[in-house]
Amino acid sequence: MRPSDVRLTVQRATVQVHTSRGTRTAFYIGTGEFITAAHVVEGETQVRLASPLVDVSATVVGLDFASDVAVLAANVKLEALAWGDSREIVLGNKLGVMGYQLGFSGPASYTSGAVSRKFAADGVSYIQTDAAINPGNSGGPVFNDCGRVVWIVVSGPKRASEGIDWAVAEETATVVVRRARANPPTTTCSVQTVTVPNLGSATVPLGDFAWEQLLTVSYAVAQGSSGTLDIAFALADVNGQIVSGPVRQPAGKIDEHVPSPGKYFARLDNSYSIFTQKTVSLTWCTYRR
Repeated sequence: MRPSDVRLTVQRATVQVHTSRGTRTAFYIGTGEFITAAHVVEGETQVRLASPLVDVSATVVGLDFASDVAVLAANVKLEALAWGDSREIVLGNKLGVMGYQLGFSGPASYTSGAVSRKFAADGVSYIQTDAAINPGNSGGPVFNDCGRVVWIVVSGPKRASEGIDWAVAEETATVVVRRARANPPTTTCSVQTVTVPNLGSATVPLGDFAWEQLLTVSYAVAQGSSGTLDIAFALADVNGQIVSGPVRQPAGKIDEHVPSPGKYFARLDNSYSIFTQKTVSLTWCTYRR
């Protein structure tokens, strides 16, 4: 296959992921499954996938934060990309990268570069490449000259320096896919409307959570509330210690991996508002692996 045909094949299987925080990249591996980076869809249950060939909703069905790999499911008809063998890649090999750089829509963009480093961290295999990779590329495929996916663009190991481009091996992604097929995650969401008095606050119990469970809490002050719409929002544990926040704005979202098992609470502080009570819509979702 000519290099131009290889690039076109990969481009057709690459889509833009739209989340509440922006856009990134995913690619199709067949049977309705897409691969992306876990940090791209963290805190999301549904995302939108778009390209010149598709525009569909997808469900997050698998997450592995250790390797930064996620699996999405959607009803599409695309030509799937095949996996290559990352073990065959050596220093200096040239690889292609496909993705949606800087949030641009339309067809995915192609770039290429050489492998400058191979290493393992925390049991996960990585490469470092000198390809021009931008934030929008996260979750996109890194492929060989046959168009087979050998690595995936991720955020890199926890101790990695910012500004360096990393990719995780295909063998890690296939493990996450198998786990998602065998044991799909469950997501539970609850909604509550809370009235917070002026010069006062409200504490809402969110539930009892397991260690490392993903908890997503979002809030919005009703437009009917007069005066300033800002309210201070924070996530607290059973001892009253702040786990995340506070955030002071009309609407916001907190994603938190539960640091220890136990009960957690949403705190809504309106004590700085002298005259105005606030009506707040509170939504929280938990993700179980």
